[in-house]
Order: sequence, then C-alpha cells, then structure tokens
Amino acid sequence: MSHPKFHRDGRPKPYAGNTVIACLPQDGWLARGMAAIREEAQASGFAGKLALLPVTSYHMTVFGGADDQKRSLDLWPQGVPLDAPMSDCDAIVGERLKAVTCAPPYRLRVDLEKPVQPFRFELTPVDAKEERRLRDLRDWLSAATGIRKPGHDAYGFHTQMGYMLEPFTADEQTAFEAAFVAWRAGLAGHVLYLGAPDYCTFADMLAFRQRLRLS
Repeated sequence: MSHPKFHRDGRPKPYAGNTVIACLPQDGWLARGMAAIREEAQASGFAGKLALLPVTSYHMTVFGGADDQKRSLDLWPQGVPLDAPMSDCDAIVGERLKAVTCAPPYRLRVDLEKPVQPFRFELTPVDAKEERRLRDLRDWLSAATGIRKPGHDAYGFHTQMGYMLEPFTADEQTAFEAAFVAWRAGLAGHVLYLGAPDYCTFADMLAFRQRLRLS
C-alpha cells in the first residue's frame, strides 16, 4: 500500500489541510539535536526507507485541523459543507480561531517510556499541571473549530522527523531501533519551552504557512 503523503522516492504528494502547531525554536536544543540526528539517519543503512522532513518544518502539533483527503462528519469542522473547497474551510477555521487565547510557554520533555515509532519523538508535559493546560487548550481549539476527532482525549504529543515509506527488513528494524533509542536518550533531560501556537495551512508535509498566531 502506498504512503498517502509521500511517493516511494521520497517526494511529497499533495496533502492539503490546516492545523495548529507550536514550531520548535530553530536555535533551540531540540531542533539542533534533531538536525544532527537527521544527518546520521541520512547516512544509515535504512535511509532509503524514510522520507525525512526539512529541519525548518519541525513542530509539535497542538491540534490537528481538517485534511482535504479526510472529509467525514467526525473529522471535518461542524457547519462546513463536506464538499467545501479547502480554501473556504481554511478561512472559516482561521476566523473561528481568532477567539481562542493561550498562555505560553508550554513545557515538555522527550518521553523515553513510549514505544519507538519511526520517525518521531514522543513528548510529555513536565507535570500534571502542564498536561492540564495543554489538554484544556486542545479542548478550547476543538470547541472553537467545531472539530473533535476520535481519540481527542488520548492524543499523544510528539514531533515528527519523517515518515516510513515501506516496512523495514528484520535487520533494518534492529538497526533502526538501536539507533533511535540512542538518539532519543541523547535528547533526554532537557525542558522544551514552546511559545504561542500558530494556525497554519499546508499543501504537503514539507512546509506550513502561518495564518494566525494565537495570543
């Protein structure tokens, strides 16, 4: 089965939508660390199975919006026709989000407990209070946009470095897991401070266009 977001050679497929993300500070420890890991991954024996994202796209998704290719009542903004042009949907969601306020920074750490997944780093809030603040923000974004997807309450925060294009062989899987566990451990022990999230639109997975900064 082909990947919905990338061609087999790693070129992005059209995949339009909107989202609320907190960009990783480009001069911060996590973006720098992930950039170094990206270079190592590109030189690995399993690199051909991955589509690695540009460093400038690194972010944490705070709230996933509407995807052009996933138009159903449980995934689409309430009150927006399922056949509406994506540009109309983007404009409506952006207008609705103007009423949402937030209180950055949001503090998280790299999670060492969750299972390894290519090619993403799981993030966890630093404490229960910070967890509640982020969950409340997601609830406010859901209420404002009219989108409440299945699994809303269990959503796992993470930052994505790339996507698998096809399954690893057994040897590749072993090599990947060993490398990724070491990479992840190297990012542990620091606190990630994320600023105010941005409402963005995208045409594919390589770039996110800022439309509105939440305040």
